Amino acid sequence: AATELHAPPWASQAAAARQLRLEPLLIHTDLDALGVAALPLPAGVAAMHQLCLTGPFLLQVVEVSDITLVEEQRNRPDKHPDGPPDPHRLGRMLRMLLSDGAQRVVALEYSRLRDLSTLTPIGTKLVVANVTVRRGLLL
Repeated sequence: AATELHAPPWASQAAAARQLRLEPLLIHTDLDALGVAALPLPAGVAAMHQLCLTGPFLLQVVEVSDITLVEEQRNRPDKHPDGPPDPHRLGRMLRMLLSDGAQRVVALEYSRLRDLSTLTPIGTKLVVANVTVRRGLLL
């Protein structure tokens, strides 16, 4: 009969303790500069299509823009006659360049993410799970 291996009861507690010690370090670390992914995406995401990646993945915001705005409004909002657009407006669609430290991927806001906006600081960390990939884009 095959022998089943079971993790000792303390193993999950040790893993949780390690995660708590690492979490503050990762939050304040530039994943691109680190060059090693902590919770990496699978290799070659840009070539994937019609997949759901379960995760979790730790990603860092590299760039954020609202693609519903004309280029002039995105690049020079202070010079637009109507003034800068509201970063939390309802009709927006965010395009984000994200990095796991090893590769960069483009993500589109398929449904509204209320905690993100064009004012989201570069370097913000996101934990992403159950994300759909279409033609290399995270949705």
